[in-house]
Amino acid sequence: MLHHCDMLIIKCTILLPVSQSKYDITIFNNQKCFLSNCLYSVDIVPPIISNCPPSITISAGDDVNATVSWTEPRAIDNSGRVTKYRETHQPGNEFPVGTTAVTYIYMDPSMNAASCTFFVTVTCKLKIDKIIVGVFL
Repeated sequence: MLHHCDMLIIKCTILLPVSQSKYDITIFNNQKCFLSNCLYSVDIVPPIISNCPPSITISAGDDVNATVSWTEPRAIDNSGRVTKYRETHQPGNEFPVGTTAVTYIYMDPSMNAASCTFFVTVTCKLKIDKIIVGVFL
């Protein structure tokens, strides 16, 4: 039976591996009167990325850079909201000769992250104007 006195609610949080439990304990006149267990889920699932491009190899032709385009990956999340947190490059950027990693990172509201990385390799065409064959004396 509850009397007309001040009540103090103490909330303790216990983390479990997959979910989180919140216990509300009502203290009445320094005696534990009521304990309720309210389970609620905590999002520990990262976004799911689809359409991560495969690695790309392209020739720079006679130039030292190549403009490279691709379809950007997409992400979905169980929360219904996902943000493209970071991208190292965008479609249509120029890439120098060599191999460059391109990374996209997506985050959900609970700060769970997922990433997609592929590589862009730009090769150069060796341009030889003249080949001289002969004996020099």
